[in-house]
Amino acid sequence: MMRKTPRSVFVIGFLLATVINIVLFALIPNSSTPETPQPSLLRSQPVRFTPPSPQMEQPQPEEVTMPPEPTPTLPQPTLSAPMLQQPNPTLTLQAQQPELKPVTPQPQAFQKPAVFSSKALDVQPQLSYQTAPRYPLQARKRGLSGYVKLQFDVLANGEVRRLRILESQPPGVFDNAVLDAARTWSYQPGEVLGDKVRVRLVRTIVFNLEDQP
Repeated sequence: MMRKTPRSVFVIGFLLATVINIVLFALIPNSSTPETPQPSLLRSQPVRFTPPSPQMEQPQPEEVTMPPEPTPTLPQPTLSAPMLQQPNPTLTLQAQQPELKPVTPQPQAFQKPAVFSSKALDVQPQLSYQTAPRYPLQARKRGLSGYVKLQFDVLANGEVRRLRILESQPPGVFDNAVLDAARTWSYQPGEVLGDKVRVRLVRTIVFNLEDQP
């Protein structure tokens, strides 16, 4: 029977063969010598020199083109229209004087005041009915005398209104007696230009104990 070679022997042999191949491949480029190029043999050929004949065309000189000279720009004359001096017109205005017309005074309408004084009347009011004031009993017992100054209006119908005590002596003793009596008075109204008007009158009523019965 044949002996079995161990497996490790094959492995070692394989590795040795691989290393040998690598070394051989590395030495191959160093062993090759570069080829030296051989010089190429050139054949020399004689060259003929022929002098130029006098009939050959001479080279024409190059034309030099000069840049055009700049044309001077002349200043344009500025034409200014002559100023025409116009004469200043003189305006003469003649103011027309307004015609003054004589003003004729217009008669003013007579405005009647609300209340007339006795001096402004054409016809004075006349007392048509009068009640004498009663003498106060207390003043009679005390023996007092005095007076009352009364202001009142006589209407266009003759009635007495707006009674007012202006002055009394002794104060407040005979006032009520005068006011009570004056409210019953009546007058023929005063007139202005034929119209009956309202008139303001002032009367003084005297109280004298000696005149009493």
